Amino acid sequence: MVGAPTPAFSLSRHATRPDAVRQGATESRSERGLREWLASMKRPANGGQHLAVCFDTRVTKVRHIPKSASTRAGHMLVHNGLTLLEKPRGFLVHDTQGPLEPDELEHARAWGHQLALETKNRMSVTQSAP
Repeated sequence: MVGAPTPAFSLSRHATRPDAVRQGATESRSERGLREWLASMKRPANGGQHLAVCFDTRVTKVRHIPKSASTRAGHMLVHNGLTLLEKPRGFLVHDTQGPLEPDELEHARAWGHQLALETKNRMSVTQSAP
């Protein structure tokens, strides 16, 4: 599972990170982000199915955005040979520094529970296959 905030309709880039630092992120966060981490991933070697999920946070005032950090992360995960368990998910924050909007934490918990059940079901099917 990977997640990131959505600055400028995608995963952060080296050029967008100084703005995050100006808004309160620590300086160490400006060097490497999820985009670089995913780009450096090695493809799974054994050819088995490797599941992944991704999410992002986005500010309430632009909740319906055409692209997001999780959309880009999902594309990169698939490119790296992983299978998305479900479509990328976005969670709303009140402002760039948060907090989460009311009910979003409960939505995240419910989503996590659903993902755990789906993963367990997939594992059961895989293990019982001849």
